[in-house]
Amino acid sequence: MALTINHNNNVPPPYLTHYTDLTGFMGIVGTGQFWASNVSFLNDRQELLYGLESALQAAQTLAKKETYAHWRRALEAAVEALKGAALPNTYAACFCGEEDALSQWRGYGGQTQGIALVFAQDDLTEIFFEAKAELYKVTYGNLATSAAVKEQMRATLDELDAFDHLLGSVDDAAMETHAIKAISKLLPRFKHRGFKDEREYRYVIQHQTVRSDVCFRVSRNVLAPYLKMPVAGQNLPLRRVTVGPGHDQALTRQSVQIYLRHKGYENVEVRLSDVPFRT
Repeated sequence: MALTINHNNNVPPPYLTHYTDLTGFMGIVGTGQFWASNVSFLNDRQELLYGLESALQAAQTLAKKETYAHWRRALEAAVEALKGAALPNTYAACFCGEEDALSQWRGYGGQTQGIALVFAQDDLTEIFFEAKAELYKVTYGNLATSAAVKEQMRATLDELDAFDHLLGSVDDAAMETHAIKAISKLLPRFKHRGFKDEREYRYVIQHQTVRSDVCFRVSRNVLAPYLKMPVAGQNLPLRRVTVGPGHDQALTRQSVQIYLRHKGYENVEVRLSDVPFRT
């Protein structure tokens, strides 16, 4: 059974790629797990603030219509709360629609060796199904993004209104809680157009942060919450691995091949990047 795929009217590619470094590669292959990070800690705070500003613009536009006017105060309060100390209960695991992308290798330059793990999108779908994840293609832009945010927020508010209709009237605090959830679900779906070369896809998961199964890792100056996405008792459905540009790609490939065999991945092809980029 396949999970829900929301890809903004674009069919996702048959293969999705996760870019990481050698340490990340060993962690993923060695444990058979992906990490889905809380959306407040995906890259930097500017990404979060961009999503919040887009959501606020969409909320203010929608609030001008009588149908959604009753949500305005709750949505504005939710945006301010998320800008402050409130932590969204939303997590995302990130992939790319291209296997050998210069923009991704640049992120692993300097002293870090980039590695790309390639999976069939259908296989990843099965992995994330039990976590009730949804696959989204990240939308890049400014005005276009604002329109997309507005449309998706409209659909979310319609769902909340239908739910609240079944429960009866709700107070302001409950509406703000609903609004935070609605905006949090939108945050990982939109990024500034300056990142468009990333061609990113994200599996988005709603999960309470204050739970025993939430883990934490050190990320620069913060403790970032994340979820482990396990594949119990089996290897990951890894199709191939690409070794990014580096000082000695052939030696890196050999070491990767040895590690894969050590972990039971006997027939996974290991390629060298064709990108003419050097660290």
